[in-house]
Amino acid sequence: MKYPAYPEYEDSGIPWIGKKPKHWQLMKLHHIVRMKSGSSITSLEMEDDGEYPVFGGNGQRGRFSDYTHEGSFVLIGRQGAECGNINYAHGKFWASEHAVVAIPDRKLDYRWLGEMLWAMNLNQYSQSAAQPGLSVEVIGRLQVPFPPVSEQQQIAAFLDRKTAQIDALIAKKKALIEKLKEKRLVVITQAVTKGLDDTVPMKDSRVDWLGEVPKHWDVGGFLKFVENRVDYRGKTPEKVPQGVFLVTAKNIKNGKINYQISQEYVREEDYDTIMSRGTPLIGDLLFTTEAPLGEIANVDNKMIALAQRIIKFRGEADKLNNYFARYWMLGLPFQGHLQSLSTGSTATGIKASKLFELRIVVPPLDEQISIVKFLDIESKAFDDKEKNIVEVIKKLLEYRAALITATVTGKIDIRNVELNQEAT
Repeated sequence: MKYPAYPEYEDSGIPWIGKKPKHWQLMKLHHIVRMKSGSSITSLEMEDDGEYPVFGGNGQRGRFSDYTHEGSFVLIGRQGAECGNINYAHGKFWASEHAVVAIPDRKLDYRWLGEMLWAMNLNQYSQSAAQPGLSVEVIGRLQVPFPPVSEQQQIAAFLDRKTAQIDALIAKKKALIEKLKEKRLVVITQAVTKGLDDTVPMKDSRVDWLGEVPKHWDVGGFLKFVENRVDYRGKTPEKVPQGVFLVTAKNIKNGKINYQISQEYVREEDYDTIMSRGTPLIGDLLFTTEAPLGEIANVDNKMIALAQRIIKFRGEADKLNNYFARYWMLGLPFQGHLQSLSTGSTATGIKASKLFELRIVVPPLDEQISIVKFLDIESKAFDDKEKNIVEVIKKLLEYRAALITATVTGKIDIRNVELNQEAT
């Protein structure tokens, strides 16, 4: 629904606020809020059975047997990627050094305060380029539009309800994306283990976790069908600001090389040395051995360097299509078997000696190509659906942000809005 404006406005003189309702005041934060940096605590000091929650710059991060604050407060993330984050804490809790505790005046509604601080985008006031950090003194001098307490409470109640509605919609959309990913895996698994013709005779694969496969398909050790294998585990190459793109394990995601997740480079003059074990060709299969384990992609650019924790495979030209191999390795049977062979607790990985235990089903080459074409079409359809949902989520987040900012700066008047009315 469209919300009304206040009857009278005046210029605040502050760009992010613009015009404010005439009866609202302008107040510096340190006049209405006492801000205090949190106390140092390490993950080693925290206790699983601690009585009190420990809050950092990004919400709760553990528990401890002591507490530093008691009440209902707003927490502001103060460093790094958490800079400017807004969270709420209630009761007795410990605030770590990564958070600033905003302790409101008793007459203030702390929920209104939290929404106001979020709308201010405090990250823009960080003072260090290398490690962004907020200064209590700097943000304390910032001015905010200050409505009467009764309106603060109305604003807080309104935004509590409306953001909860929007967040519920976003959660449903994210759940839909997860369902699409599950369906995609089912389609891939069906194609690479049963084929595209459900009338062909089947046989026992003699592999417990695989079941039956088409009778004319081969089943064997994965390395049996590989003509070239290069393990890039070893020394990490020196990184430079520009040069040849270095594909790390982080870049291999969801069956593709994602060049945006991490952008690292090596010197062009060092390329031959770094890649002396073997340079990539278009289509070569990349496999991550740990952190994360089991991500797969085909090479789509020959001018890349490959980092440690990556193995490059190339199937025998007359036996194994590299793109079919990618789909096989993305499928549920291979991923499940891979996890059974993995070791490690915090970061699981696979040892080189275990690679010989990896298995694959291999249809005739022309059938592999047909399966790849089919799965390419299906994958694009899933990608398109996911992109549409992501776009909807983006718009919901934009609407959420705009609604909060419009409300806390007085661009809309919600004083007479019934809380059971839907915002559309």
